[in-house]
Amino acid sequence: AASVMTETRPLLDGKLDDPCWQAANALPLAVTAAASGKADDAAAFAAGYRTEAKFAHDGQYLYVAVTCAHPAGKAVPAVAKRHRDADLTGRDRVDIVLDLDRDYQTYYRFQVDHRGCLAEDCWGDRTWNPKYHVAFHAGETGWTAEIAIPLVELTGERPSHGKTWAVNVSRVVPGGGVQSWSGPAGADPRPEGMGLLQFRADK
Repeated sequence: AASVMTETRPLLDGKLDDPCWQAANALPLAVTAAASGKADDAAAFAAGYRTEAKFAHDGQYLYVAVTCAHPAGKAVPAVAKRHRDADLTGRDRVDIVLDLDRDYQTYYRFQVDHRGCLAEDCWGDRTWNPKYHVAFHAGETGWTAEIAIPLVELTGERPSHGKTWAVNVSRVVPGGGVQSWSGPAGADPRPEGMGLLQFRADK
């Protein structure tokens, strides 16, 4: 996949109507496993919980957008106030995993759930507390999150044209199953299943 350089920062409102998202390639997530293990349930899960991610960047930030559909009636209230390293167990959530040196062992992980709650860790270390920005928007049939991660929180150098990271985006829906952009993937990160994200200065 590609992360395209954007000249205009997105307005972080969770609505994903900015020019950078219109130009970005969509990364659709596919069902890795249905909770029941049945093919019919996997098909229903894929249809009812469509998910996609998009990446963009500029000289200061990596931007990530996720769009998560769900059936009507599954919406939950957004939290009024966020706290670091929220417990997302049992929640509809998205994991974004970034492996900058592509050793497929160590990685940064950012998580957001259907309430707008956040958690992050560095190779399982939850004491890693980067500064980053997340806008969240929820509706009756789904939710979106718009994330801006300062590159200085991840690396000492700006990704140049052609630079490639190993990444994955997965979604866990308790009782539904697991979706991911690249596999194998599960409810917990599987570094060996990451795909490749290349930074590009052109479209």
